[in-house]
Amino acid sequence: MKTKKNNRREIILDTAARLFLERGYSATSTRHIAESAGCTEAAIYYHFKDGKRELLRIVAKRRMSSLMVALDSSRGASSLTDFITRFGNELAEGREERAKILRWVSAELPLFSEEEIALHQQLYLFFHQQVAAEVERFIVDKNEVERLSWLLICAMLGYADVFINLGMEARLNYVPQDLIRVLTKALSSNGL
Repeated sequence: MKTKKNNRREIILDTAARLFLERGYSATSTRHIAESAGCTEAAIYYHFKDGKRELLRIVAKRRMSSLMVALDSSRGASSLTDFITRFGNELAEGREERAKILRWVSAELPLFSEEEIALHQQLYLFFHQQVAAEVERFIVDKNEVERLSWLLICAMLGYADVFINLGMEARLNYVPQDLIRVLTKALSSNGL
């Protein structure tokens, strides 16, 4: 019986995540989620006491975990250049899916409540801390670590926003590895 409840919970979560991407968070109701998941709204509130808001929190955390996987695969790099290359290549692997998520968050952001915006900010601040912890292995200056960590996040995730969401990747024949090469060359020529 426990497995069936866990499966229902996962089905609801997967359905909510899909509908948030397809329709947007604001345009998705618990009724929509229940209908698509094949359950009642009561079942949603049974598994997720705070309803749609709790679903958003969990979905956002799961999405962030894909970024953490890319970071985890980059740990153990032997140099800053090696770290940037590994991190960039890992992020490039799921770039189309991440681009959809970034597009969704960007479109929904003006509609989010302060609490929902704060949730996303906290997730990105946590991700930044994790990236900074890796960069700090190669750079002593704390201010430079902060700056470079944000630069890497913005450049790598911004790639998805500009080149994938706008369909420029194929038109300009500019792949993530080009960005990685530019970043590593610029950093190594500056003595980082």
